[in-house]
Amino acid sequence: MKNKKINKSAFVREQGNIPAKEVVARGKKVGLKFSEKYVHTVRYNAKHAKKSPSGRGPGRPPKSLAVATTFGNAEETIKMLAGLIGIPRAIDILKDERERVRKLIGQ
Repeated sequence: MKNKKINKSAFVREQGNIPAKEVVARGKKVGLKFSEKYVHTVRYNAKHAKKSPSGRGPGRPPKSLAVATTFGNAEETIKMLAGLIGIPRAIDILKDERERVRKLIGQ
C-alpha cells in the first residue's frame, strides 16, 4: 500500500476551530511539521478566500467602444462608420433616417 502524503493546509482546515497549539500537536502525531503561525495563516487565507467577484458592475467600456456623447464625437463616429461600410451605403442610411424623422415630425 502506498504511503499517502498529507497536505498540511488541508489538515489544518479539517481541524475546525481548535486552538492553533493543539493543531500543531495533532499534526506532529501524524508526521507533519508546522508552526502556530502557519495555522493562523492557513485559517486567515481560508476565511478571506475570494469566493466571487465583487458586487460591482462590469465598469466602463473601453474607449474604442464608448458611445459618442458629444456632437464632435458623433461626427467622428459617422466618418469612421462611413469608412467602414462605404460612403454610398452611409449616405443611403442617412437619407433613410432623414425621411423617417421627417415623417415623425410631420414634414
